[in-house]
Amino acid sequence: MPHASTQTERTAQPQTGALQHESKAALDAAIVRLRKLLKETPGHEQHLLALSKAMIRRFILAGEMKDIANALVFLRHTPPPTLEEFGTATIAFHPELSPVEHVWVQWQPWLASEGYMLPSRYHPGWTPSWTIPPVQPSDQFLMADNFGTMSRKFIYAVRVIDNFPVFLKVCARDGPDQELVIVSRFSSQGIRNDPKNHCCPLLDVLRPPVRDGQENLIMVFPMLRALFDPDPDTIGELLEAITALAEGLEFMHEHNVAHRDIHYRNVMMDASSLIPDGWDPYMRHITFAEDGNPRHIRPIRVLSRSSVPMKYYFIDFGLSSAFTSAEGRGYVTGTLGLNRTLPEQSNAVPYDPFPADVRMFGDMLRDWQTGFLGLSFLDQSIVELRHDDPSQRPTAAELNAKLKALVASRSRLSLDAPLRRRYTGKSYTKAWIKFAARSIGKVFRASLDDTPKNRICEQDSSGAGLEFLR
Repeated sequence: MPHASTQTERTAQPQTGALQHESKAALDAAIVRLRKLLKETPGHEQHLLALSKAMIRRFILAGEMKDIANALVFLRHTPPPTLEEFGTATIAFHPELSPVEHVWVQWQPWLASEGYMLPSRYHPGWTPSWTIPPVQPSDQFLMADNFGTMSRKFIYAVRVIDNFPVFLKVCARDGPDQELVIVSRFSSQGIRNDPKNHCCPLLDVLRPPVRDGQENLIMVFPMLRALFDPDPDTIGELLEAITALAEGLEFMHEHNVAHRDIHYRNVMMDASSLIPDGWDPYMRHITFAEDGNPRHIRPIRVLSRSSVPMKYYFIDFGLSSAFTSAEGRGYVTGTLGLNRTLPEQSNAVPYDPFPADVRMFGDMLRDWQTGFLGLSFLDQSIVELRHDDPSQRPTAAELNAKLKALVASRSRLSLDAPLRRRYTGKSYTKAWIKFAARSIGKVFRASLDDTPKNRICEQDSSGAGLEFLR
């Protein structure tokens, strides 16, 4: 399968797209049959394995938490697959591959058997495309298979049944973190489709062959994109992302989960509508041709966020803490994470992780405010979120309400202003021309219907709402 298949348009809903050929009734019947077989043959490994896989599929389809919990129990009573079964235990690795890539070469045949395909670079026996005529060696940096992952822990792939691009993340089967439990909770029935839920959905759970004596699981997620790749066009588009994430933080806290690693690198967007033709996961600003011709590379086609539905997500729950209830919330210790500047963080003195999340959210907003012009209206909110005394910070619910009110108070003129990076040589002339055209059009439309909601600029005589000009 060509590498370019990772850059396809998403043709199915990620939560259930791979299971459209399976109904819940069919899975119910299969699970009943397998349970009956297990009663007749207690401990039968193949039946246990089949039952666990069926329960995982039913969880992805219907979201019943007991299914994922039972599936993991059954997996513990069955041996994992082996590299020997797939002929990759003693495979020779191409010298172009780095040591961190070797695990993916060994797992590729097993992943294919599970319905996932890695780029050709990780297929056993891979020959670099730039060494095959008529392609020239000088074209190496124009070939898709020249690029790959830099980690043993994650990689991009394609779900074969619907050509859906996914992200695979390895986690220890019996590790100390709660990541799989937490992402399963937010992908469960009654929660998964809540519009306030901004936790990246879980698409599948796999059990790879043992390597180096380590038993792991692989979590499958949709392929997302960094929030500022590309930047929002307007201040309003950035504020839409900020308020969505504030809503998501409140939702997490309502369900008694503290993220504990909030940072701009751990918030992402579903860009499938924004970049409808797809993109290469490693060379994100281009699409490689399906025919492999290096001369057919194209830049990605990016639409306006204001013209398409956008969804923003929190990712990476590897440091997160989940509690059974608000009354059962506890304190934590630890200083790991991307933001290690919180005054209360300690490896020895316990602290409340929920106000810590709010502080991290404030630090993230401050970073964005520092990087972009026209966001001075966030000053007071950022000061409150970043208070050194955790008890003086707003709750996630208060943060969400305040940000929504703040956005609602902005004039449409200020929301439509171009979002400009503070430290860049980039010209925003075209953006200002678009802004002027939009503003004139809205003034004309508002003049036809002069109601309060259609008025373009409602700032007072002090000029509130025009900070974007500064």
